[in-house]
Amino acid sequence: MWMADENAIVRHKLYSLSIKHVTPLLTEIIKQGIQEGVLTTPYPDQMGEVVYAIAQGLGDTFGELLILHQPGSDSLHKLETVMAAYTDALERVLGAPGGSLKLIDTESLKEWFGA
Repeated sequence: MWMADENAIVRHKLYSLSIKHVTPLLTEIIKQGIQEGVLTTPYPDQMGEVVYAIAQGLGDTFGELLILHQPGSDSLHKLETVMAAYTDALERVLGAPGGSLKLIDTESLKEWFGA
């Protein structure tokens, strides 16, 4: 139901509201990472919003693949590939070392997909 067209406005309003509350927290974390020398983004004040947008996209994609999953399909492989791509994107925009972020482990994905 959440992904139904009738809920598009509600989803957008929730996104707009949550971005106002979450991005300042993400920005603080990113600035701390820069101070600690583990992140190197030249745009720390903007990265909170960018990271949130990427995470929202990942959440939407994850939910869609989970909802559409058919036993015996390659949904798990698709999601592993999507997770790798989003992880790579986050590492790059944050200036984090490759392989330093782990959004979810393969075993957890297998549990979600009943593999």
